[in-house]
Amino acid sequence: MEQKPQKPTVGSLVKISEHYPNTQAAGQLALVVKTLGVECVVQPIGPNLSASQQRHDKPWWFARRYLEVINAGR
Repeated sequence: MEQKPQKPTVGSLVKISEHYPNTQAAGQLALVVKTLGVECVVQPIGPNLSASQQRHDKPWWFARRYLEVINAGR
């Protein structure tokens, strides 16, 4: 029986889907800072952030289906 993908929770390290339409966000790592129903607020992290992402330093909103849990929060 196939397992359902793990739901992101606050503190989870996630990878944004490679299929996400925004190419700057696709494939990026992020930390979940808030969950709201089927959406999550994530803070992008890592050395591969664009100059725009570094300058604005604001969290992003994503539907959970675009987030793959790498390391679950506690």
